[in-house]
Amino acid sequence: MASKRSVLEDLFLFRRKADVMYDDAYKVSSLALKIAAGITPILTERGAEKDMELLAKIYRLVDLVNDTTAHSNEYADSLINEYKRVMKGINKL
Repeated sequence: MASKRSVLEDLFLFRRKADVMYDDAYKVSSLALKIAAGITPILTERGAEKDMELLAKIYRLVDLVNDTTAHSNEYADSLINEYKRVMKGINKL
């Protein structure tokens, strides 16, 4: 059986990688939304068919980014709860 220290180190590494993933998702979503906000008025004003097609793709991207951000937040919340539960269990060993 692994030592308490070994389990805690593994848990720390897992948590650190999860935090990086969560942070990356936030950065991607923020940048995508800034790009969409900047280009939407330009495409809308020009109004060409190709611009409207691109705008539709941007809206799909924004929807996907919103879903990804929501899922990332749910994952982070779940991870915090599970992390606390595991830490309590390790302390009882």
